[in-house]
Amino acid sequence: MEDNLPIGASYLRKLSLMIAVSVLTISGSTSPAQAENGISSVPLVTVALNHAPPYRILEKGAASGLYIEIFNALIKELGWQVHYEEVPFRRALKMLEDGQADVMLGPVRKPEREQYIDFSIPAFPPERRLFVVNRPSMRIFKYSDLAGKKIGVLRGSVYFEPFDSDLDLLKETGTDYRNLLAMLSKDYLDVVVVPELLSVALQKEMNLDMTTSEFFVPGETSYIGVSRKSSLMNRLAEIRWALDEIKFDKTYEQLLLKYMARDRVESVSP
Repeated sequence: MEDNLPIGASYLRKLSLMIAVSVLTISGSTSPAQAENGISSVPLVTVALNHAPPYRILEKGAASGLYIEIFNALIKELGWQVHYEEVPFRRALKMLEDGQADVMLGPVRKPEREQYIDFSIPAFPPERRLFVVNRPSMRIFKYSDLAGKKIGVLRGSVYFEPFDSDLDLLKETGTDYRNLLAMLSKDYLDVVVVPELLSVALQKEMNLDMTTSEFFVPGETSYIGVSRKSSLMNRLAEIRWALDEIKFDKTYEQLLLKYMARDRVESVSP
């Protein structure tokens, strides 16, 4: 924490950060959400996101989850405002492409997305993609085991190559992972590709007991994705500064530990 720094270093660090943010704030323009609400100095950031616990939890009018709590801490550091809009994952991508939203939380960087999303703020840790099955006999041990199986994937999402471009695989798309796991539980699908923490959270929520295959895909870093049509493009340095601040004061680490600990408890619960 900052108390551990020499007084001179602490003061100079804080002063330089305050000056940098002040200059950026003065020069920055308003986002689409700001313009609609008549706010000029304090951005109202519109975040398009889907329900995907434990990363993004949207229920009963409340927003929580690891990614949202990290972003809320960042927004608090900046003194900005945020509005969360729940939409399917593919719709969230489209909203950023059209400039109808400012931010997505957690998209993976892909060349086709870089045309309309800025991926300069890596904010969330990588996570494995698991191949979950309902019957142990359907477990995936190697890539070739996917041949001939009905594979559930999230509509609009990308996973890895050659999987994404493999036209010989039988892929069934769903609007969210809850529906995909429900289809798997009824044997409408043979396997679902799903992020690790999300698999644990949804199975607990849905009272399912699926089998995780030995084959998995290493995770990729996820980002705070900013629409290239958003005026937040003028304020990326501020967002990076706030992210550095919540990492510096251990807020980021505490949130990670909170969700990792909860995941460990849930994964061993009966």
